[in-house]
Amino acid sequence: MRKWLPVALVVASFGLVGCPPKVPVAMQPKLEGVRLVGRQLCGNLTTGGSTFTYACTPLPTIGDTGWVLSPPYTPSIADPTRQHLNKTVTVTVSAPSLTEIDVELVRLGGAPNAKLTAVDPNLPGKPGEVAASKEVGVVSQDSGNGKTWNIDVNVSGCADYREIQIFNRSNNARSNPLNVWLLRDPAEEVCVGGGGGGVFFGTSGGTGHGQTNPKPTGPCAGGAAEQFFNVCENCGSPHDPKLNVYTGFNACNWNDVLAVFGYTGPASTKAQICTIQQVASRAACEGPP
Repeated sequence: MRKWLPVALVVASFGLVGCPPKVPVAMQPKLEGVRLVGRQLCGNLTTGGSTFTYACTPLPTIGDTGWVLSPPYTPSIADPTRQHLNKTVTVTVSAPSLTEIDVELVRLGGAPNAKLTAVDPNLPGKPGEVAASKEVGVVSQDSGNGKTWNIDVNVSGCADYREIQIFNRSNNARSNPLNVWLLRDPAEEVCVGGGGGGVFFGTSGGTGHGQTNPKPTGPCAGGAAEQFFNVCENCGSPHDPKLNVYTGFNACNWNDVLAVFGYTGPASTKAQICTIQQVASRAACEGPP
């Protein structure tokens, strides 16, 4: 028996060395929760020319769900007398450990999805409006027994809806998507900057309302890069500063910002209703968070 023991150990050791590491299998992400000022859509909502119908599916789920941002404005945490646009939704999903996710914005007319860039949601002005900036805020945590992601989505006040798809990815393979719809009641849409017009044409939710001038395509004059503008609008009546709405936006110059936001052009009447200005920061527009 002794002469067989070393052979057995060698075989066992060889077996351990030869085993490749186990690669997690990509699995459809599971919706764990949604944090928003609003409600889960239970029943019907017609917006943007489409009727959405959902049952109140309990969470967690891999099924399609709809979520309504309402009301359009919410009080500031630091100053309850101030009102901020209700625009941020945090979607929490889970999938196997050691995997990643891809988040994409669904576009209309059968066009390919727009892949969204993951950014740090703690950075000023991040994430930008999902259709305009093509970005979402992402924070992840891996416990070893599973991984979760918090996905911050900035939804335009003028969007009928945005549809995002979340894929789990492992070893270059992707799962089926988790579909999440973020909607607004058309009676509560707030058509101010970053909310529609040609710059969002073809994304889920349509083109928005009241903005007719698309953002010019291509590089800026002389090949210069676009600049970042802190834009502050107010469409209240009267123009109470507590109703200011901030948008971070990239453009070649301020005239392009005015065009995209619907303040110039032969058919534009927005300047008769709203004010727009360039400010130093979000806080300078909306006040403290």
